[in-house]
Amino acid sequence: MALPADLAFKIKFDQTNSTPNFELEDTTDYTTLAVALADVRGNYTAVTDPLGNVIHSNTDYSAPDVVPSASLLYTGIAIPKDAQGAILEGVYSFTYNIKTDAPITGVSQVGKTFTIVGDYAALITAAGTITIVRSTGNNGTYTVVSAVFGGADTEIVVSEAVPSGTVDGSIQYSTQATFSKTSTVTYSNTIPAVAISVLVDCFCGNLQSIDATNYGTATIVSRTHTVKYPAALAIADIVSSIATVTVSPIYTKTWTTIITSTISIDLGGGNTISAVITGSKETDVDCDLTLCDISCCVLALNNRYKTLRTTNPTEAAKEFAKLNRMMQLIEMFQLFTTCSQETEANAIVAEIKEVGNCTDACQCSDEAPAIVVPLCTSGSNNINVVAGEGIVVAITLANGIYTYQVSLATSILNIINSVRPQSVLAGTGISIAYALVAGKDQWTVTNTAPYTAENRMEFLCRIQYTGPTTAAITLSAYLVSGANMNATATVASTTIATAALNNNFNVSAFQVANNNNYKVTGTVVNVTRKGNTIDLNSSKGNELSIINKLSGTFDFRFVNPDGSTITNGGMKSGTEMFVHIKISE
Repeated sequence: MALPADLAFKIKFDQTNSTPNFELEDTTDYTTLAVALADVRGNYTAVTDPLGNVIHSNTDYSAPDVVPSASLLYTGIAIPKDAQGAILEGVYSFTYNIKTDAPITGVSQVGKTFTIVGDYAALITAAGTITIVRSTGNNGTYTVVSAVFGGADTEIVVSEAVPSGTVDGSIQYSTQATFSKTSTVTYSNTIPAVAISVLVDCFCGNLQSIDATNYGTATIVSRTHTVKYPAALAIADIVSSIATVTVSPIYTKTWTTIITSTISIDLGGGNTISAVITGSKETDVDCDLTLCDISCCVLALNNRYKTLRTTNPTEAAKEFAKLNRMMQLIEMFQLFTTCSQETEANAIVAEIKEVGNCTDACQCSDEAPAIVVPLCTSGSNNINVVAGEGIVVAITLANGIYTYQVSLATSILNIINSVRPQSVLAGTGISIAYALVAGKDQWTVTNTAPYTAENRMEFLCRIQYTGPTTAAITLSAYLVSGANMNATATVASTTIATAALNNNFNVSAFQVANNNNYKVTGTVVNVTRKGNTIDLNSSKGNELSIINKLSGTFDFRFVNPDGSTITNGGMKSGTEMFVHIKISE
């Protein structure tokens, strides 16, 4: 290698991550140099910032920064910032060193030799060591007996046995040559700020969102241009990569534009800045083509004039002059809109608001976003609606508003109504039978799909307390369907032996194949009680709690109307309860 000319790398100031970092890429043409990437180890041995601080230094080639066979990139250095949190500007210096291992071209187990191409006799000497890496069976450190250059190759004799005769791997040694290159790059903050321009054309009913950013010498790698409709409309955002997004139709109220661009700035010598810039802009669309929203402003101005006539004639005269001017402007607005002079009409609206001290939040109309109906006709002064074949257009004029009603001609409707279905196809589990009855098509549709009964069970559970620790349980009135339900179930008390806890009943053996994919409800339908220690009212229907729901089994217990569990042995001897249990998969 003719270094440093052959050794090359480029520097990127990558600001696209949450923590800005350098992306350093080894761009050396190892293919032309006939150097295998596996034989290269690279380190950035000295990286200094504009203040002269060393921000990175690695001289350990056993743990290199760059392993080209895996990646030529190194991204492990954060970009330093100044006291204000901005990237530190000035000159950065980067020193990149590599070592290239010598590939083995010959192996002799008998002679204990390794052969490499080139003259290494002065670098690999007797009593020194070499390390074999990336070989099939010879990896390890060996003691050198001799290293002799034979005109083209160097044969290295070692004292240890050579385990494998396979010719592969490379040799590393302590006096291995280091190739080095230093590059400097000056960083200055030339990252542009996002600028957004939004143009609203009320007369033609469209909105243009424009990326007006001055990118200068920066290259746009990607751009996401998002235009959001007024939130109350719940219309999906428009997302594009182009600089100008045109939307039509449009609605009144607030629109939002968000532009996010990934850019690259060339610093020369292959070095770059990569950054993500973003910006947003809100635009209030107030297209009052009928001046209805301004009417409240005119009314307010007239009321001020009338109030001041008797209390302050001088100020009243000023308000009257404004009122006169506003009425003049309103007449001009009507003239310009009639003549399709959109630019002039827009200017008049702005002047009306200025003279009358009006705001866009005048609130003379509904607060909900309203669609903007365009008045412009692509350069034509008139709207011409022509009825096509089979179409009827009815035009009416009411209160200065033209209404165009478009409908199908009667002849077309008659054809549509007379059309008969030509083909009715049976789907899965459906059969179709056709017959012509009294000149009319008759289609009989039959469901032929097999019926699969739902897995469900209902039964009535009678619980009779014969003492504080004894109860008789009787099950009846079973309703069962489905292949996975048994004909009966089992209900047993789990706490009846304890007088203070005689309120827990386990239900099981209701499924053929136990699973937990079932639902269960229980209702107390009748209670005959003894004593006053509990208050179970069957009319409430909510005094049963399902607990411990597991695969093929669950428990239930009784609760008071307030939801608390009955645990005081309240089920006196003679208390009798009927519980309706429903289970379904």
